[in-house]
Amino acid sequence: MVFKQDTNHFFQTQTTTDPFLVHLHSLLTYSHANRAVLKLRDQKQLDFEDLSDYLSGVTQERDRLSAIISGHAGSTGLGLSAYLKDKVDALRGADDDRSRVEKMRKLDAKIKEVGIFRFGTFSSVC
Repeated sequence: MVFKQDTNHFFQTQTTTDPFLVHLHSLLTYSHANRAVLKLRDQKQLDFEDLSDYLSGVTQERDRLSAIISGHAGSTGLGLSAYLKDKVDALRGADDDRSRVEKMRKLDAKIKEVGIFRFGTFSSVC
């Protein structure tokens, strides 16, 4: 009789813990899915910030070139690297105005491309 009583107690315990375990497993699955969504959101946010920084730099470079072409070279504010880059181009013998206009055209294309991609990425984040 003792064996039968222990067996009944085992099955009763098993049936009472099964719904709890199922619910616990469901919560763990939800937690893992939520963590994956948060990681994806964080990665998209980092990508957006990187694109924003890149776009800012490209826009700054385009504005610097525009100021040089229009004769306001003193208002650049980019420092030593831009100065050295201009001097290297001058030493290479590149036609300054033509190369600057070509570079501005390429930068405008990059700005348009990155701007479209950045805003497309931002809308998928929100």
